[in-house]
Amino acid sequence: MRGWTRLLVGLVLIPLFTVGVAGAAGGNSLAGWKITILPVDARAASSFSEPGVAAGRDGLLVENACTANTGSPSTFWLSHDDGKTWSHGFSVGSSAIGCGDSDAAAGSDGYLYSLTLGTGVDVYRSHDGKAWQGPAMFPPPHGVDQPDRPWLVLIPNRPNEVLMFNSEVGGNAVMWRSVDHAATFSGPVLVTGGSNSQAALALGSRPLVDPTNNSRMYLFYETAGEPGLVQSVNSSGPSQFPLTQLWVATSDDGGQHWSNQLVLDVTTAFGVGEGSLGHLLPATTIDSAGNRYVVLSVRLGAATTTHLFLIHSTRYGAWSKPVKVDSGTESNVFPAVAVARQGHLFVSWYGSTAKDFNDPHARWTEMFAATTEGLAAHPRFAILRLSGAEPVHVGAVDNMGAIGFDIGQNWALRDFQSVTVDGCGHAHVTWAADYKSPRTYAATTIPFCPAG
Repeated sequence: MRGWTRLLVGLVLIPLFTVGVAGAAGGNSLAGWKITILPVDARAASSFSEPGVAAGRDGLLVENACTANTGSPSTFWLSHDDGKTWSHGFSVGSSAIGCGDSDAAAGSDGYLYSLTLGTGVDVYRSHDGKAWQGPAMFPPPHGVDQPDRPWLVLIPNRPNEVLMFNSEVGGNAVMWRSVDHAATFSGPVLVTGGSNSQAALALGSRPLVDPTNNSRMYLFYETAGEPGLVQSVNSSGPSQFPLTQLWVATSDDGGQHWSNQLVLDVTTAFGVGEGSLGHLLPATTIDSAGNRYVVLSVRLGAATTTHLFLIHSTRYGAWSKPVKVDSGTESNVFPAVAVARQGHLFVSWYGSTAKDFNDPHARWTEMFAATTEGLAAHPRFAILRLSGAEPVHVGAVDNMGAIGFDIGQNWALRDFQSVTVDGCGHAHVTWAADYKSPRTYAATTIPFCPAG
C-alpha cells in the first residue's frame, strides 16, 4: 500500500515517526509500527466497529468490538505476545438482540473480564481467556431499566474488585461494585448530576482511578448548557447532539459518594456565540502522578469543521486552556487518548480533509498524534496517518449515535475507537474500517515490549 504520510507539527518529538512502506500478510507495515487486520471466522457473524483495547500483564492484549443494532454479537480477540499475533475473533456469552456495546479489561492477577450490552449488561470473567464464567448477578431492576454505554473499571492493588458503570434509562450514570471477580455486583450508586444531565443523555467516558489514591475516581461526561438547548430547539435537522459542556463527577471515597463540577463550556472557553462538543464520549486519561487529560472534538461558531483540543489539570490545579491537537484535517472525530508517563500522550482519531463531518463524500483516515509535552501550555505534537492512502470510511460520520442511525445517518463506525499503553509505555491503537469491506485494525509500536 502506498501513500503513507507523516505530518509534523513543530518539532518531531518521538523517533517512531520514521516513514516506511511495505506489505504484510493480514495488514500493513509502517516503520516503527505493526498493523494487523484482526482475524475473524468468515462462517460466523462478528462485529468490527467501536473497537476497544486493554493491556494486561506478560504481553497480554485484549480487544473488543460491537456493531450495534445489527444483531451481530460482541467480538473479542486476544494477543499473548504484545500484538505480534492475534487469536481469531470469538464471542463471550450471547444476547437475543446481538450487542449494543461491549468492553473488556485485564486484571493484574491475570483475570480477564468482558461485557456485552444486550437486553441488559452481561459481565463475564475468565482465568485464561478460554473458559468464561457468567453472566454476573445484579440486583433488580438492573437489566430492565434500559442501561446504556457500560464500562469496566479495575482497581489497582485490589484485583478482586471490579466496577461497572453505565447510564440508567438513557440518562444519569450509576456505578455497580463487585468484590468477587465480577461474579456478583451490588448497587447502584448515582454518579452524575450535572445541569441538564438527565435530559441531555449523560453518557460518560471510561471512569478513571487515581494511581496516587485508589479511592479517588473521576468520570467525565458531556451535556447541554442553555446555548446547546437553544441550538437544539432552533435546529430543523441536527447532525450532532447539541452538547456544549464538559462535566466531571468525582469521588474521594471509592465511589460511595460523588460530586459534580463543570469543567468547560464551549461558548466561554472559546469565546464563541455557539458551538458544540463532537459526540457523547470525551477522551480521558490519568497519569501516575494523578494529572488528568481530556481530548475533545469541538465545533466552533457556525462552522461545520471539527477540531481536537486538549486540556489538562494537575490533581488539585485548575484546568488549562484548550490547545489544538490536529493539523491538516478539517474534520476530526472520535478521539481516544492514553498516557505512558507524565505528559507523554498518545491520541488517535478519525480525520478527513472534508470541511464537514456530515459530507457524504468525505474520505476518512486513521490519525495518530504523540507528544512529550502534554503538561505544557503549548504542547507540540508529532502526527501520523496510520491507515495509509486508502480511506477507512467514505461518507458522513454520525455524531448522534443510535438516534442518528434511526433517522438515516451513516453510523458504520459507531461512536468511538481506542488507544492504550502497555507496561513498557508502548502505544496500541485500534480502529474500524468499512471501506470495501468491514474490518477491525490493531496497531502497535515496535520493537515489542518484552514479556514478563
